[in-house]
Amino acid sequence: MIHAILLAAIPFIPPTLATQPVPDDADDPAIWVNKSNPSQSRVIGTNKVKRPTGGLYVFDLDGKIVQKITGLDRPNNVDVYQNWNGLDIAVCTERLQGRLRIYKIDPRGTLSDFTGKTDVAMKGTADYGEPMGIALWKSKATGNVYALVSPKLGLAESYLEQYQLKMNPATAKVDAIFVGRTGQFLGGKEIESIATSVDGISAFYSDETYGNRQLVLQDRPNGYMDARPAWNTDFKGDHEGIGLWEKGAKRFAVFTDQLKDRSVYTVTSFTGTRLGQFTAGADETDGIAVTSANLGPKFPDGLMVVMDSKNRRFLYLGWREIARTLKLKN
Repeated sequence: MIHAILLAAIPFIPPTLATQPVPDDADDPAIWVNKSNPSQSRVIGTNKVKRPTGGLYVFDLDGKIVQKITGLDRPNNVDVYQNWNGLDIAVCTERLQGRLRIYKIDPRGTLSDFTGKTDVAMKGTADYGEPMGIALWKSKATGNVYALVSPKLGLAESYLEQYQLKMNPATAKVDAIFVGRTGQFLGGKEIESIATSVDGISAFYSDETYGNRQLVLQDRPNGYMDARPAWNTDFKGDHEGIGLWEKGAKRFAVFTDQLKDRSVYTVTSFTGTRLGQFTAGADETDGIAVTSANLGPKFPDGLMVVMDSKNRRFLYLGWREIARTLKLKN
């Protein structure tokens, strides 16, 4: 009863629209911004099941499926990095194959595979060799692009794995080279969700049964301790998806409290100060994605995409409505 009363006090923000469903198990979204025509941007989501039906689904801003890539063996999470030496890429974890899958995104938002050698460090070892979460970032110090990856199970003081992405001129494909580990873990369940800041300084991740954590990104991590204690330790469900809204000096982090029928999203500053909470009617949300980009008339202040488990789909929410409801100053 107390939990129901608390939920009733949290505002409901109706989604702008829902995507078409995927066949089996929607899990994690990422947003690709079409810089030349923002209203033609894309949302990429995973269908997290074994092959042959596991895959990536690409949606337009009306929620319609415009491309599907099947044959992936339990693709878990996906992230996008834009303008890597002129290339836009999407990278997903292929859990049951123990590797990353890397896709080039063309100017229209169409994906094509150019995965090279991308096996994870502990491929073949149960749980430890099964990649789940992923976030991409670029180092200002070196210009290198990295994938920060969370396996199904990791070490308490160095759970997360970091891979440098490198174009192989001999194959014209992208390889992933293991460079180190980082990130603390309480040891309750697992770490899945990760998000990295645009400036390449901070990573946020979810220690699922404990709280949300933050760490400083490094080119060569070596079990780096987290910079500050975990926050959002009062969540009722698992700590899941993370999204970052960044525009100049204004920066907000969104964290998911995974609840049946009515997941709760908590907005904080980058230092953990809680700024508000809301629901959107989504069931047991796992992955979320957020952008601050102007995506046209529907989403002029950005877009938040959340997974809706029961309905096997993703919901789109305009950031303008979120900011108005929570009285955020964009």
